[in-house]
Amino acid sequence: MSEGVTLLREGGRWVIAGALGGHTVGFDVRRLYLHNAQIIGSSMHTPSHFGLLMDIARQAQVRPVIAKAYPLHEASQAQEKLGRRRHVGKIVLHPQPLDPEETVAPERDLGSVAGGNITRHGGN
Repeated sequence: MSEGVTLLREGGRWVIAGALGGHTVGFDVRRLYLHNAQIIGSSMHTPSHFGLLMDIARQAQVRPVIAKAYPLHEASQAQEKLGRRRHVGKIVLHPQPLDPEETVAPERDLGSVAGGNITRHGGN
C-alpha cells in the first residue's frame, strides 16, 4: 500500500474493497494531506446492488474466471496456489474427482446459492 499511495495524483482517490495483501498496512500519511488524496473503504455494494448481482448470478448471466479446479483431496495444493497469489480467477475445490483434462469447473448443478439456483456453469 505504501507504494500505491505514492502513485495517487493530486486530489486522487483510491477505493479499497478487499484485503488480499493482508489487513495491516503502513504508509506515510503525509502523502494524503499534502496532496489532498483520499483512501476510501468500500464493500462495493449496497444491499439492493447485492440482490441485483445475485439475480444476475442465478440467471447464469456471468461466467467467473476459473484459474484452476482441484478435487477436494488436493486442497493443500489449491491452498499453496492461492498463497502464491500469481493466479487470475477463482481457485475451485470439488468434492468429486475431476477429469485430468479439465482445467475449468465442469458444468454441473451447483445447487442453492444465496436462496437461488445456478444450474449451469457459464451457460444458460
